[in-house]
Amino acid sequence: MAHHSDMQVHNIQAAVLRRRGGPLKIESLEMEGPRNDEVLVRIVASGICHTDISFVDGWDETDGPIVLGHEGAGVVEQVGKKVKSVRRGDHVVLSYQSCGCCHKCRSGHPADCENFYEANFGFARLDGSNALTHSGVRGHFFGQSSFATHVLATERNIVKVPKKLDLEVLRPANRSRHRDKLAGGPERSKYRHLRYGGGRPGGGHGSAHCRGQTDHRCRH
Repeated sequence: MAHHSDMQVHNIQAAVLRRRGGPLKIESLEMEGPRNDEVLVRIVASGICHTDISFVDGWDETDGPIVLGHEGAGVVEQVGKKVKSVRRGDHVVLSYQSCGCCHKCRSGHPADCENFYEANFGFARLDGSNALTHSGVRGHFFGQSSFATHVLATERNIVKVPKKLDLEVLRPANRSRHRDKLAGGPERSKYRHLRYGGGRPGGGHGSAHCRGQTDHRCRH
């Protein structure tokens, strides 16, 4: 683990998209963080959704390389100083990101976040920074980019789950909420899965629901 500008930098591996249509290739990257409000999660499994495939097929190469994945499940390895709801060793599933500051978020409706597009499709933190900048790659897809061994998330897009539950079954976290937000109705896309480490292939699908946590320290 190295340090740059007083921020920890972790060596990770991720499936990087560098050209339209792929393929995604596993690369070694440097990821800085977590910041005070972030959670470092070791990914155990990640679903592959039609949304990911659409980005692979339609990505503009001039926008640079990216890491996709938005249905991750894993184990908390480190938390920032301001994180209170989870701690090291907790099992979590990851969902969409929200700003926690706008009227919709403060009203308990993060799926209608006024900054939903920037938080989930901006390939950056909401302040414009990027944890993978040392490697010249962009992440933060849906506030996670789960096609990687490790990701950064926030309390707003993680859900703690009992350790007795199989994370590979829970990997399509909050799928119904993703589907309704992005497609406006039922989606019949097929699921595959990526696995990191020594787990066995998982079975069906599970779902979890974010509690709509808000961050009243946001600045606008």
